[in-house]
Amino acid sequence: MRRREFVGLLPATLLAQTPVRPLPQFASLAHQLVWRNWDLVPAQRIAKALSCPLATVGELATEMKLGRQETDARYARRQRFQILRRNWTFAPMEQLTVLANMSEAEITALLAEDAFYNGHLGPKPAARRINVEAAKHLDLDYEIRGAATPIARFDFSRSLQRDMPGRPAHPASPAFDPRIGFPYSAVYGDVLGDPDFQGYYPDAVLESMKQQGLNGIWLHGLLRELTVHAMLPGYGEQAGIRLQRLNGLIERSAAHGLGVYLYLNEPRAMPTSFFDAHPELRGDLGRPGDGLTSLCTSTEPVRRWLREAVQQLMGKAPGLAGLILITASENTTNCYSLRRKTACPRCARRSPASVIGEVVDEIQKGARSAAPKVRILAWDWSWGVVEDDPQSATIASLPKDVTLQVDFERGTPAVRMGRRTLIDEYSLSIPGPSPRAERHIAQAKQRGMSAMAKVQIGNSWELGLLPFIPVPDLIAAKCAALRRSGVQGAMLSWTLGTWPSANWLVAREFFGENVPSVQDALTRAALQRYGQAGVDGAHKAWSIFSRAFAEYPYSNGLVYSSVVQQGPAHPLWLEPSGQRPKILNSFDDLGWTQPYGPEAVSQAFRGMASAWSEGVRAFESVARSCGARAQADQRIHRAGHLYFESIANQVEIHSIRAKPGVQARLRALIEDELRIAEQFLPICEADPRVGFEASLQYFYLPQDVREKILWCRAVLKSSPLLKAGSR
Repeated sequence: MRRREFVGLLPATLLAQTPVRPLPQFASLAHQLVWRNWDLVPAQRIAKALSCPLATVGELATEMKLGRQETDARYARRQRFQILRRNWTFAPMEQLTVLANMSEAEITALLAEDAFYNGHLGPKPAARRINVEAAKHLDLDYEIRGAATPIARFDFSRSLQRDMPGRPAHPASPAFDPRIGFPYSAVYGDVLGDPDFQGYYPDAVLESMKQQGLNGIWLHGLLRELTVHAMLPGYGEQAGIRLQRLNGLIERSAAHGLGVYLYLNEPRAMPTSFFDAHPELRGDLGRPGDGLTSLCTSTEPVRRWLREAVQQLMGKAPGLAGLILITASENTTNCYSLRRKTACPRCARRSPASVIGEVVDEIQKGARSAAPKVRILAWDWSWGVVEDDPQSATIASLPKDVTLQVDFERGTPAVRMGRRTLIDEYSLSIPGPSPRAERHIAQAKQRGMSAMAKVQIGNSWELGLLPFIPVPDLIAAKCAALRRSGVQGAMLSWTLGTWPSANWLVAREFFGENVPSVQDALTRAALQRYGQAGVDGAHKAWSIFSRAFAEYPYSNGLVYSSVVQQGPAHPLWLEPSGQRPKILNSFDDLGWTQPYGPEAVSQAFRGMASAWSEGVRAFESVARSCGARAQADQRIHRAGHLYFESIANQVEIHSIRAKPGVQARLRALIEDELRIAEQFLPICEADPRVGFEASLQYFYLPQDVREKILWCRAVLKSSPLLKAGSR
């Protein structure tokens, strides 16, 4: 079986030796393992991993006052990555496979589904086997008070019924067509191969997206798993069931007025061992350590496979509305997908633009031969990898009958805290369009191509683990700019941000035939969400939030390699962790604060926290008088305030911890982190949306916030670094 090709990749990456000491809040590594898995893994499997009696696990849990275990088998597949990330740095692979209920090959295959997974975890550190041993007693208060009635994870139905926007007062018009988003409750990755597929797309979520003004949804697909072809024997064994699921989703979505778009990042690289038997197809290597090699598209067999596989796909799923194509960055695909200069001898004789244009051309030829009207969206995402802005040669290489999808804000120069930065991502803090986007749209028009924009409406990776960022003023400015830009359609979310919120109500106002004024759009959105009594308070709060967020200290490092996504759930270290920063996982490294520096970033987030607090106060009258929807929105506003406070604290803690004479300040900061975590816990427990995102699922859970509380208590009680005269 082809899955065996993946076996052995993970053990080859066992690099750094994990520290053997448990964290200060745990008496032993066995205690740490039980705590980290208590809300995810049945106690019987924890006992199996530790090779101890079930009663022993119960004793460790009782010692830490963990209470009755409540794991839910329905969500086991959704929570596999969370198990991996909780245990990755300290549990050896032999125990990790037991906890995750996966073989090493299955773990490797899961991590290969999304570049985020590998990028976040990094190489598997070596670790000693964890055994239950006699441990010193920790005089620590494990009693933690949270929400009175915690809500089950993944239970979005009740909240969704509350937040359903209602059908628009005016019929949808062709002002933007298509209007595509990602279903909030779905899963990113090889989702069509997931036996739980049906449950990821409940009718209520699809109807909500229709009510938000969308007319399309997207999901990720793997071409080699959706088709059967002689070039890749052994793949596509379950193509039939995958296509059955896809066609079922197409049919169900159509009932809600939604077309289905499949995102393809192709031709997906193969395990390097594949090329032992197929050296004539070998392209450039993938990322260091990923064990992958490109299928070279400068070879006729690979181009033919790409064309024929897409033709087969469209013939089996003719109802697909379109294909969304990323051709650089993300996963390893063509020989130029990750780099401007390739080691592939065939592709090195060609320009990157010609290779990318050829990939798009083969896909559109295959698709249109079976479905002449299918939309092909060629996304300019990360074309800076292969060509400097504005990527004129790459655009010129595209077939004229595809649609150019343009990152609307990417490439915008900005000034934050007196320093120049570049918005190299989608962003809510910048309305757009960037100079790059303007050039791309203009070139598309000159070539007679249609153009779409890629934006975020609900939230962005600037604060991605909350269901929305309450900045309707910025959304109104963005949508007004979209209408002025002349794009014909928009992809309005990546895997995050489609929870119905005031942001979407504002955006929906701009989907109609007439272009509203910004003020009118904001007023109608506030009226619909809160009623007349909430309009003035909502206006005031939104304005404060939007002004504060426009000062976001943007950098790609900050968005993708910092404490930002975890906020109050992010761990702290008084001594160097020894860990290198990774995607969404900076540990105690502060390199992500550049180009501003730690002091400036800490000050920026303190300023945002102060302004956010003012916005929370301005919204208080709305929360008191306008019902459950306003109260739930205020809960997210408060969560944002705690996020910003905690980010500021964490930067300062990790920047001053090694300096002499800072014990009093460190203690005050850790006491403040304890307060923040204790206030954040009931919010996290009461709202299943907090900490959730479709590709990562739950990036943190209430248990992670409780662990932060324990750490603060432990170091405040006993750390020698906080005692006067230390250092």
